[in-house]
Amino acid sequence: MFHGVGLVDELLAAGPTFDVSVTDLASRFDIRQLVVRTLLTYLELLGVLRQGTPFYGTYEAKLLTSMQALLTSYFGEQLPGPCGHCSFCDTGQAGVLGAEPTLAPIKSVLDLAEFDRLRHEKASALGQPRQQARFLCGITSPALSQARLGSHALFGILGAHRFADVLAWCAEGSGRGVDA
Repeated sequence: MFHGVGLVDELLAAGPTFDVSVTDLASRFDIRQLVVRTLLTYLELLGVLRQGTPFYGTYEAKLLTSMQALLTSYFGEQLPGPCGHCSFCDTGQAGVLGAEPTLAPIKSVLDLAEFDRLRHEKASALGQPRQQARFLCGITSPALSQARLGSHALFGILGAHRFADVLAWCAEGSGRGVDA
């Protein structure tokens, strides 16, 4: 079952600027990450979203049409009129989501000893804070693919956290004695 309607509804109702994690969206909506990335790129090409960073970390959303109309046009169909199901059709504006969920601190989610061991073992792929943050947030790269880290248990473990927060945590070493 395709859960893209709820995904598009959440993206476009998120407000003028919001953070998005491809890993988190894929997991919550039971959609492959490639499909989520494709949808984000398509919405960007349509002029509905504007990417704030090169890593799909921050998007600025601007609503142009009904979310249902947007999704159906993605699959080559046209709605005859307003769908009547989304906040845009009801109000002409994007809806507002509730408060962001409180996430557990990074060091309580992550097995620090395992991550440090892996970081030293795969230094070519995880030697820099940005590489570490990409790995922990579930963002692939050629170096991670070459090191075959995409299937590691820690890959994407912090996907629900903001990329900028994970990057800052990796850069500061969080008192772990990281030689970054």
